[in-house]
Amino acid sequence: MYTLTIEYLSCNIKKNISIVVATTGNVFECSTRIPGIDFLPDYLNQSSSLYKEFVNNFTTEVMKNLLVEYQSLIAAQQMMLVVRAVRSGSVIVDFDLVTDSAVNLSTSAVRMSVIKALNASTFGVDLNSTYVKGAVVNAINVENVTSQVITVSWIGINLDQLTQYTVKLVSQSSSIQNETSVTQAVFLNLTPATMYTLTIEYLSCNIKKNISVVVATTGNVYECSTRIPGIDFLPDYLNQSSSLYKEFVNNFTTEVMKNLLVEYQSLIAAQQMMLVVRAVRSGSVIVDFDLVTDSAVNLSTSAVRMSVIKALNASTFGVDLNATYVKGAVVNAINVENVTSQVITVSWIGINLDQLTQYTVKLVSQSSSIQNETSVTQAVFLNLTPATMYTLTIEYLSCNIKKNISVVVATTGNVYECSTRIPGMAFLPDYSNQSSSLYKEFVNNFTTEVMKNLLVEYQSLIAAQQMMLVVRAVRSGSVIVDFDLVTDSAVNLSTSAVRMSVIKALNASTFGVDLNATYVKGAVVNAINVENVTSQVITVSWIGINLDQLTQYTVKLVSQSSSIQNETSVTQAVFLNLTPATMYTLTIEYLSCNIKKNISVVVATTGNVYECSTRIPGMAFLPDYSNQSSSLYKEFVNNFTTEVMKNLLVEYQSLIAAQQMMLVVRAVRSGSVIVDFDLVTDSAVNLSTSAVRMSVIKALNASTFGVDLNATYVKGF
Repeated sequence: MYTLTIEYLSCNIKKNISIVVATTGNVFECSTRIPGIDFLPDYLNQSSSLYKEFVNNFTTEVMKNLLVEYQSLIAAQQMMLVVRAVRSGSVIVDFDLVTDSAVNLSTSAVRMSVIKALNASTFGVDLNSTYVKGAVVNAINVENVTSQVITVSWIGINLDQLTQYTVKLVSQSSSIQNETSVTQAVFLNLTPATMYTLTIEYLSCNIKKNISVVVATTGNVYECSTRIPGIDFLPDYLNQSSSLYKEFVNNFTTEVMKNLLVEYQSLIAAQQMMLVVRAVRSGSVIVDFDLVTDSAVNLSTSAVRMSVIKALNASTFGVDLNATYVKGAVVNAINVENVTSQVITVSWIGINLDQLTQYTVKLVSQSSSIQNETSVTQAVFLNLTPATMYTLTIEYLSCNIKKNISVVVATTGNVYECSTRIPGMAFLPDYSNQSSSLYKEFVNNFTTEVMKNLLVEYQSLIAAQQMMLVVRAVRSGSVIVDFDLVTDSAVNLSTSAVRMSVIKALNASTFGVDLNATYVKGAVVNAINVENVTSQVITVSWIGINLDQLTQYTVKLVSQSSSIQNETSVTQAVFLNLTPATMYTLTIEYLSCNIKKNISVVVATTGNVYECSTRIPGMAFLPDYSNQSSSLYKEFVNNFTTEVMKNLLVEYQSLIAAQQMMLVVRAVRSGSVIVDFDLVTDSAVNLSTSAVRMSVIKALNASTFGVDLNATYVKGF
């Protein structure tokens, strides 16, 4: 299981989007209890001989008792039993029966076979504490995306034709829903260059579950805005469900589209060009809209700008051309297309990207920097260091403004974390400066000396650039060198073999290292798996290098308004009673060789968000309201939340009591006092936007704050 995350800046706000991708195959998740066996502490240590002996016996015993027709699959390595954990109580064994993706077995058939095999084994299992779990969708694969088509499939645990799926595709302006029993869906006639949230809902053991991914149709977006000084702004223009809003948008769209260039009319007729209004704002009336085209349509920004301005000028709206724009290029997503031990291939998409845009593409690691200049939206980097973290940045000019977008990419490979001390050498201040000539000279000498003394059989790997030594830091005391021996992912060496070779090489070098202050080891968490997310629960596990029961983890889950911290020695954490529809940053901190390390991932609980804002004209704004840590801010937010929540409809109070409805203040701004807040509900709660809007407005009106209802809105999701 892999989590792929793209992070970027939008209006100086850090944003991200994630998708989970899993290698193919079928997993039947199992667990059983063996009441007649005493649990031994060594069963917690997967490196211990007692653990290995138990797992080997259990695996052999169960596998040999599976159905006769499964034995050929086992012999062909198309079916395997993998023990995930051995726990106390008496002894509980969590294990997976995994099969090749080409093997098609029903859950009921596998369940029957596993239970029979356990019952026939010598372990005397408790069948009442045994299960073979139901369906779990754990990955959505976006198979094809064009300007008007999205095709997806999904994989998971125990998916079969008996499972029914509700597949929803929702954008800001539309919603499509399909019912199916197959693990694929196709959506047609979509809007180009539009962001959709695709959600798959299904029942597993009578529990409603869902998984979501954000997908954008391809296309070109020309971001536009104009002001109509001769029209008065109406409050209903803030409500996209109102008849006045719909009437205005329809008139504006029709008027502008009919006045676009004659050569654009055939594109409009073929639905290859569309105008999409994003918002109607006050001042007099400001219309923010996009002109979107099919990705196969190639128009320059200048040509589109000229056509849009002419169309607006020819319209009956009397727009202010000085307050009108058609925006330039924006790169809004980097696609990491291929990553190996030594190669990274990326492409990028965005708004109004054409051959006239020049890109500077930088790939930077701790020890190297590569820069390419290009006018195409793809770059390939070769001869990279295996198992190395790189920051890839794309820089470009848009309307003479310098912009950039970055993503972190790691080459595949194996990392053996090392450190040694050279007692006979004095530390020089320049060793702290990786750009200094003394640092570079020392690192070059150290690398050459160690590499030449590694085992003879490693020299061919070094020559083929499949094994490299990368110095991470040179520290004082006398001189301490922290370095990694990294190998291509295709190279399979045991840690003990590498440790022996590195220690021999250091001992044979001219540096006179202190072997008592030398190690080759180190826990490294290199992936967080988000196993389950609901409105109020997040379950994660993590994998990496040399993780054992001796490693202590601090697991932090932080949102804008809360922070939770757990301490654990196992590689799993569960967080309960969370806020629905909320973005959390989950960070795992741990010590590796007395060095503090961490890894993070952003996870959002499911749920419905009703975005709200109101103005309190009778209250003076205080500077402390800009500081969310201040006591005045906290006091105001607490009072506002309590006051609004208690005045919501009576039928909402049970949801509030069950923590299925919450009010979350996002910001308090000046003018007099403006409060931006969200009303969030559990994903299982189904309320119409109009009903929520009515309730929030009534609650605000009944509150003691004296809000300005003309400056109040409740937006749908």
